[in-house]
Amino acid sequence: MALLEVWLRVRGLVMPVSLTARRGVSRLSVFALLFLVSPGVGSADTWTPLKNHAPSSVALMIQMTDGTILVQSYNGQSWSKLTPDITGSYIDGTWTTLTSAPIARLYFADQVLPNGKFWVTGGEYSGPGLLANWSNTSYIYDPLANTWTTTAPYPNQPGCPFINYVSGNLTFGSPQITGINPYTTGLVVGWGVSGTGIPSGATIVSIDSATQITISANTAGEPPGSRVNFNHSYELTACLGDEPSMLLPGGTILVGNLEFPNTYIYTTATNSWALKREPSTIPKAAMRKGGRS
Repeated sequence: MALLEVWLRVRGLVMPVSLTARRGVSRLSVFALLFLVSPGVGSADTWTPLKNHAPSSVALMIQMTDGTILVQSYNGQSWSKLTPDITGSYIDGTWTTLTSAPIARLYFADQVLPNGKFWVTGGEYSGPGLLANWSNTSYIYDPLANTWTTTAPYPNQPGCPFINYVSGNLTFGSPQITGINPYTTGLVVGWGVSGTGIPSGATIVSIDSATQITISANTAGEPPGSRVNFNHSYELTACLGDEPSMLLPGGTILVGNLEFPNTYIYTTATNSWALKREPSTIPKAAMRKGGRS
């Protein structure tokens, strides 16, 4: 009889998942030890530790069509894979470090596709520092090529949250802030800019691209992905977090939205989105502008 295999993340010993954790995501040690539980017949269930440790912390785990397990690290960007041995056992399985995702993300929609690839979209927290920004980015991971491919982003919609920050890269002695996430759309020349390494009184001089701005003073330089604050808020153009999704026949994906009464269909063959339910009129007060607990 095949064993029912259930995963539990632990830190040295068995550790219960936090009540605030969602989708089984919890903060774990870098050297995550995994156990396998097998239901006994007429006896107590038993736990068996895997013989090999995961190469990094363990957050989300997804079983792929070939039986391997994709594992996302808690930094939201690093991924690894557990491959069972020739008998199909994960206890003696081997770990492989995979290509990192293009951006970090936490709390997002995802589906394993019939062709064995893995699709992800959105993310309540994304980019360097995992700031709350309800990402609209989408990617497909190909396990055979070990590559991530950018796909059509989640569609724009009105009524998204307002935020007053981005993450970006500061270079010592330069007024340019590069690698901005989620984007520069909504920023305005003349807004005040602040943050570690940014001189007091600095303002936006120009918006150079979707990922770069120039400010009125040279920065002192900080680690990549520093938080950059503004003295005004801007509305996100699109917003998707840990939303319900369902794989439908024909390689299409139904994606709901917990913030709005929107239902979209994503078609993998054409890499396109289609609105399947028009949003109704909802009082602004009913729109939640903050993260969900």
